Amino acid sequence: MNARATSQPLGNIDELEKRAREAADNLSQATSRNAVWDKAAKAIKPSLANLDKIRTDAGNEATKADELVKSLEGSYDSDVSKSVRKTRDAVDAENETLKEEMSSKQESLKTAKDDVDSAKKALDESTANFEAAQKELMGISKSIQDQQKLVMALEKEIQDADSKHQLVETVVKLEDLKREVKKLKEWIKTEYETKKWTALNAAADDLIQKTDALPAAQAKVPSAEEDYKKVTTKYEDAVKNRIDSIKQRIADNEMPAKEAPSKPSNDAVPLTG
Repeated sequence: MNARATSQPLGNIDELEKRAREAADNLSQATSRNAVWDKAAKAIKPSLANLDKIRTDAGNEATKADELVKSLEGSYDSDVSKSVRKTRDAVDAENETLKEEMSSKQESLKTAKDDVDSAKKALDESTANFEAAQKELMGISKSIQDQQKLVMALEKEIQDADSKHQLVETVVKLEDLKREVKKLKEWIKTEYETKKWTALNAAADDLIQKTDALPAAQAKVPSAEEDYKKVTTKYEDAVKNRIDSIKQRIADNEMPAKEAPSKPSNDAVPLTG
């Protein structure tokens, strides 16, 4: 079987093991695909080894829970119980809203921190560009002198080759000399220096902008952290005090503490008990 034919997605551990075996049979091919599936099988199999038993145990627990609800739900069908359910739904909806707000604040905090990282990276790059532009400007004199020395050396080599009637050497170096003289003529122009100054000015403007951007990005992190901390505390308190909140809201609505149902019912138990 061809281990390269892996266009079909996997759906369970058996398919993964089969894929891994196919890869193992073709390890002599030393493909990255073989190594990936072999590694995946070794990593995933232990985690899913007891999945069938876990599913069975969870299913049994779900059945027990259904039976408990069925055995008790009929005893909690009065107006008081209905009010409790309605209040529970309202409190849970508010808590879910808090949870969504917490997630939003967490994302905002992540964005603020990512912006700081991006600003740092941009500043590092801008600093490097400025230093390179500065180095280019500082190196003009030396570059011209080095280029002049190169031209002088080529002139000497050409004269020597010409005196020895070395046609190939003379022609090749003449072409080299034309190329290098062209560079030298460009570099000694004031326009060449002006280009370097222009590049330096642009790099400096960018560096100033990136330098200012970093503290601006950093300044947003504390407030984002504080907002996330506040809503997280509020959400955690709401979850922790969920039952008390439901009880308090019922009390605020002046619901009676007891109810005499038309049939024996656990609803007669005090709400605050």
